[in-house]
Parts: sequence; C-alpha cells; structure tokens
Amino acid sequence: MRKSRGFALVETLIVSTIIATILIYVFVQFNALQSEYNESFKYNDVDDLYKLDSIKSYINSLDNTAKTNIITKITSDDIIIMDNEDNTYTNITYFDNQNDLLNNLGIKTLVFTKADINNVDTSNLSRNIKNMIKKIDNKSDNYRIIAEFNNGNCATITISFLISEFEYDSDGNKYNIVEYLESTGTQYIDTEYIPDINTGFYMDFILNDQISSSGKRIFGSSKRNDGFWGGIMLSSWANYTGGQFAYGERSVNYDPKLVSGERMWINLSKKKYTSSTGANLSLSQSSTFLDDLYGSLYMFNVHTENMAAVSTSLKLYYLKIYNNETLVRDYIPVIDSSSRPCLFDEVSKTCYYNQGTGEFLYG
Repeated sequence: MRKSRGFALVETLIVSTIIATILIYVFVQFNALQSEYNESFKYNDVDDLYKLDSIKSYINSLDNTAKTNIITKITSDDIIIMDNEDNTYTNITYFDNQNDLLNNLGIKTLVFTKADINNVDTSNLSRNIKNMIKKIDNKSDNYRIIAEFNNGNCATITISFLISEFEYDSDGNKYNIVEYLESTGTQYIDTEYIPDINTGFYMDFILNDQISSSGKRIFGSSKRNDGFWGGIMLSSWANYTGGQFAYGERSVNYDPKLVSGERMWINLSKKKYTSSTGANLSLSQSSTFLDDLYGSLYMFNVHTENMAAVSTSLKLYYLKIYNNETLVRDYIPVIDSSSRPCLFDEVSKTCYYNQGTGEFLYG
C-alpha cells in the first residue's frame, strides 16, 4: 500500500511538472506574441506612413542638384542620420529650412540610406529603429527613408529620386543636364550679380590646380579701395596652406582649407564660412560693403576692377548664390542644343555662357 502511495505521489509530481512546463511554454509564447502584436502598432502605422510621404514629396520637389547631392552623400556614407537637436536637423543642407515641417510631423530622428541595408552600419541608431529594420524586406534597388517619431513609433518607405535629364529656358529651349563643367584655366562665367553684405553662396566642386603662389582665382568679386582689397574672393593662392578667402570692405584673409583633387563643398551664410574639409570661420562682423564698389561675381575666376583675373582649372557640380535666405542664382551644368556647355540658372531659367576663351569641358 505504501509503495502504491509513493508511486502515486511521484506520478503526481511528474504530471504537475509536465503541466507546469507546458504552462510556462504557453505563457512565454503568448508573451512573445503579445509583444509582437503590441510592437506591430509601433511600426509603419498608416498615419506615420502619410507623414513620411510628406517628406518624400518635399524631396521630389527639390531641384536636380539638390537631389543629386543627397544621392551622392548616401552613396559615399551609406547612411545619413539626422537627429533633432534643439529643433534643428543637421547633415543635409536642404533640410536647413525645413525644421518646421519635421517638427510638425513629430520626427525625432530621420534616416536616409540605401534600400538594402544588410551591409549598412546601424550602430548609431536607436533600439526602436534597429528592431524595425529586422522586419524590413530589403529587396529593392531604391533608397529608403526611416523615421523615429517622438512617441516612439517608427516608419519607413522607399524613395526613387526623380531626376530630370533636361531643363528648359523661358523660351522653351531644351538643355541637357550634365554632371559638371570643367574649366581649363581660360574660361569663366559672369553671374551678373553684384554682392553685398547679405550675399552668401554654396558651391560643390573639385579644384584641379595645385594650391601655389601663382594665385589662381576661383570665385568672387574684388576691388582696391584706399590700398586694400575688398569684396568676396576665393582663390588657390598659397598665402595660407589651404588657399585664400577674402571678405569685406577692407578684406581680412582667411584659410578656406581648400584641397586639390578632392570633391568638396563650401558654404557662406550670414558671415559664417564652412566647408566639407573642416573650415569653420566666423567672419569679421565689421566687414561691410560699399554700394556700387564691386563688379558682379565671377565663377571660375574673380572679377577684379572691371576685369577678369587669372582663371583656375576646376570641375563645378553646382553653385547657389543667396541674398540672405533668398536664392538669387541656382546654377547647374548643362549643354545646349549645339552641345555648347554653360551654366543654367533655375531661378531665371537663363543660360550663362563662357566669357573667356576656349570652351568648357563637361562630363
């Protein structure tokens, strides 16, 4: 009888253990399903997808040079992470004036990357974004936008950058868009825009010439006044290791950190000069311009006392000129119907041709 009771006790313990194991397994599985179910509401919510579609629409409203610049940055960096720091999104120039849009959409982090993110470094992304990436189907040749919102939700969509191959002037003449114009040292463009204290610019280029004491000019307008040079002048003159940038009525010389043979961008905005090569210059606040003192800005050269100086050899990908935050020139490289290279201004829908000798190369 005692043996029977002992067997029954052992049997009860075994059955209880099995049942407990099954219950624990079911509980764990249920929790996993519950967690996955709850997380499904955090990823690609319909409202969030609509918000990303607003970003997509904004990107495709940009001009060709802007979209090309974003593609180039994604291609070189694999991933662009834009964090909202004090309501300011950084890392893509064309979102500098879109803070209101991004803040109104409640975006905490905006990411641009290749659609196939298997080989992309995601170590700097948040846990929420990393978890969502695990669920992404990478079968696409396009690019991808990923957003983490302030409420913890995440969403992603793919995007194809719609880049036109043509531009049309105000008379309907068609121009083929090319990647760059290249000067050999004798060509330059007169922008027909006279700079003042509010002038800014953004330039994407490769300097072919070596930085040397020959002082070849890249961009600007400058003139002597009481023995001092004034205006805006960027050159490869080796007064400093990285060339020369002069600014103001009685110009102060700065080191623009130019590098020969390397694609770079430079930006002048509100007396702040920055570049992809690490320049970060606060220009003299006392620098002023006198009315009617300077000629128009030249590209591939500097306008000095109503004449061109020594042109430089470089590849120009695009050039933007601003008056404060108003875009007054938006140049992209094109060739006309006669295969003649020029810079097309998307603001005025006008083509600007070489004012020097010979012809630009292009590619």
